[in-house]
Amino acid sequence: WNTYGRLYLTLEILKAPDWVHLAVFEAVRARKSLKTPAEMAEFLAAHGIERETFLSTYHSFFVEAKIKEAQRNTDKYELTGVPALVIGGRYRFDLSAGGALGMVRLADELIDKERLLLDQPT
Repeated sequence: WNTYGRLYLTLEILKAPDWVHLAVFEAVRARKSLKTPAEMAEFLAAHGIERETFLSTYHSFFVEAKIKEAQRNTDKYELTGVPALVIGGRYRFDLSAGGALGMVRLADELIDKERLLLDQPT
């Protein structure tokens, strides 16, 4: 859970709009330097995220707790790379499921299956 993972989780906690996530993705893809919290805060300020709010959240207990949770789930589900999906805590798969389209199709099937199980009376 590197710098960008922490950045993502911070934006999630701040409930940043999707277009901010997209701007970050495009900036990383364009190799814009977002390697330090200060660089991130500067970039995000131009996208409507207040610097101090970002920095205090980035270094917060809440983000740290989310990182630890993600690390536990990574270990629990034996994830070794991305992209990977886990559905219902039971089914884990990656691109070997038929590429990106195969992953989406399999995810749809497994989500439907999980919904049926949840709808059954106990």
